[in-house]
Amino acid sequence: MLLSLALLLFTIISCSSVEVNKEAKEITDFPDALEMEGVPDSTTDGGISVFTDQGSWFGFAFSAGRSPQGKVGFSGPYRISDSWRTASRWQGKTFAKLLLKKEGQDSYREPIEVSSHSYPGRLQQQVKYADITATMTLIFSSEKTVLVRTELKNRSSASQKIIPQWRHTSFSNFLGIEADQGILKVETGTDEPSYYISGDFPFSVHREEAAYDVAAVNPVELAPNASATTYLSYSYSKEEASAPIADAGDHFSENRSRWNKQINDMLGAPTPWNKDRSLQRLSIKSIMTLINNWRSPRGDLRYNGLFPSYAYQGFHGIWSWDSWKHASALALFDSELAKDQMRVMFDYQNESGMVPDVIYADSTENNWRDTKPPLAAWAVWNIYEQSGDSTFLSEIYPKLKRYHRWWYANRDHDGNGLCEYGSTDGTRIAAAWESGMDNAVRFDDAVMVKNSENAWSLNQESVDLNAYLYADKIYLSKMADKLGLSRESAKLYEEAQGLKERINEQMYDSKSGYYYDKELESEALIRVKGPEGWIPLWAGIADEQQAVSVRDIMMDEDHFRSTVPLPTLQVSHPKFNPRNGYWRGPVWLDQFYFGIKALTNYGFDKEASILVDQLLKNAKGLAGSPQPIRENYHPITGEGLNARHFSWSAAHILMMSQMESLELEH
Repeated sequence: MLLSLALLLFTIISCSSVEVNKEAKEITDFPDALEMEGVPDSTTDGGISVFTDQGSWFGFAFSAGRSPQGKVGFSGPYRISDSWRTASRWQGKTFAKLLLKKEGQDSYREPIEVSSHSYPGRLQQQVKYADITATMTLIFSSEKTVLVRTELKNRSSASQKIIPQWRHTSFSNFLGIEADQGILKVETGTDEPSYYISGDFPFSVHREEAAYDVAAVNPVELAPNASATTYLSYSYSKEEASAPIADAGDHFSENRSRWNKQINDMLGAPTPWNKDRSLQRLSIKSIMTLINNWRSPRGDLRYNGLFPSYAYQGFHGIWSWDSWKHASALALFDSELAKDQMRVMFDYQNESGMVPDVIYADSTENNWRDTKPPLAAWAVWNIYEQSGDSTFLSEIYPKLKRYHRWWYANRDHDGNGLCEYGSTDGTRIAAAWESGMDNAVRFDDAVMVKNSENAWSLNQESVDLNAYLYADKIYLSKMADKLGLSRESAKLYEEAQGLKERINEQMYDSKSGYYYDKELESEALIRVKGPEGWIPLWAGIADEQQAVSVRDIMMDEDHFRSTVPLPTLQVSHPKFNPRNGYWRGPVWLDQFYFGIKALTNYGFDKEASILVDQLLKNAKGLAGSPQPIRENYHPITGEGLNARHFSWSAAHILMMSQMESLELEH
């Protein structure tokens, strides 16, 4: 049944709270949702997936080799760059590679079998010897420190005295080793930061060219069938090096509790998605993708925030459009991190209300040439619905309102209440960037028009931008109502109704049954079909007949029902180019999600479910695989394209997982 128009006004996209499933999940239920194995060939080897947590700027992978001994230990540390100008670098090739020998013997024990698993929040490796099993577990106790727990179990009937040591191999022959009061300082090069090692046992250090071993001074005594546990900490803070050792067990318990809560917050929702084991694993992979891209405050970044992808050098900053999407998904399992994701961008809001396109740890690199589409109020409302935090609403509402008004003051060339994408420097490329759909075909013939000294527009009013602004008004109206600002709420609601009428009257074509951008002077519609045409359904702008017409186009094989459906350009368009097109054909999961919500908003649950099933079945490596989540997907072949470990793709997967109206066959 179609939603009534009155209901649509206040049911625009929301990730509402859901009843929690009582069946608890454990992090150990989901091994290897993401593959994290490999030894780097060089300091800039970018082909290996790494594990990070707690907003750290460094990470690790599992060692990989042909022999069992070659598989023991980890790879790293991998230092993540804070600039698009510099690449991330591997400081170490191997890390905490366990070597065992009996007291009084010189030769090391040979492992028989090595089993490595990446779990949510931890890397865990089990090494079996003839009569001993060693289990190594690596977690982050903070953004600066990791703990490595080594558990040795004697499987024999005889007592044993074992001397464990952990080998580290650097890419640099320059190794500065300095011990001071039980803390080891390791320098691997003049351009690399030092790190510090501490343990819960006395240890000695043995250096060998570009490698060094940390070895227990006293043997570990193992009674028959008994176990013993040791801890090592590795920190980029000397102050933190020894602190977590004293309560290392508590850190491991906290890690497990935190990740179990996050998992159960996501998988506890009684949705069709969560009934499928492989889709649960996809959700776990998505959570891990977001957390691996989480960066803690550094330099000029005063709050936590997420990179689009740590694996792509050009994405080592925090983007506004991405942030709104990341925050909406983070709100489902970590509302505090979601709030920071909003704060980190609005921390740079200027006096006129503009939020920059992207910010970096070095603020001189920030991009002020453009902003990004106004989805911030949508994200904040999603956070509020999950957290119920009215204090945060009070904090951010004035900033959202200024950002909203900025669009009309700087991007409405003719003052008719319909805005355009634009730039602050008059360049067309920055104006296209502002849309988020950088090289979309609909902008091919656009030119720039000047609004004021620092404000320029493309000479076309974009339907998606104005639909976002309609949704912005509705969400701001809701916030004002919650904050007791009844007059503001009513005014924003009234503005939204006027904008809705303008969009339907001027940007919808009844002959073709679709929404389009509109040229400024001629007022002619720019008849290119892309995802911008279903955004009015996402926002609740369309009437019932308009929604039916847009639905039919979305489900048509000559338009958007490709193998992986809902590409960013209709498949029959002559400029359709998924391989090299970026926004000229690939399927982006944000626009896919908006399309699915557009359909379910109007009761087209069956059609939405069909498209989601097609995505899950045909997008390679998405479900049922430990392959990284990609930036976008080829709509015909299903191949993953462009950046690996892409945050907003993961974010929209998680939002889809919470949709109760989907009826999935996957």
